[in-house]
Formats: sequence, C-alpha cells, structure tokens
Amino acid sequence: MSDTMIAGGALLIASIALVMSVVSNVRGYSLHQRMLDLERRVKKMNGGTSGMGQSD
Repeated sequence: MSDTMIAGGALLIASIALVMSVVSNVRGYSLHQRMLDLERRVKKMNGGTSGMGQSD
C-alpha cells in the first residue's frame, strides 16, 4: 500500500514538472518571438545595418 502511494506521488510530481516545463517553454518561445520582432524593427529603423542577432 505504501509503495503504491510513493509511486503515485512520484508520478504526480513528474506530471507537474512536465506541465511546468511545457508552460515555461511556451512562455520562452513567445518571449523569443517578441525579441525577434523587436530586433526586426530596430534593423528597419537602422536601414538593415544593425548586425544584431542572427538573420532569419
């Protein structure tokens, strides 16, 4: 009985960690996209000679 509870607790912790990592990846992706958009705007304002970051 106690072994089952330990396994259940470990499974719960693992699933929570998975959800948290997925959520943080989604947030990180949207933040990355925002940074790329900002970079493009800066390049446009500088006439495309910024040289900041990587090209698409």
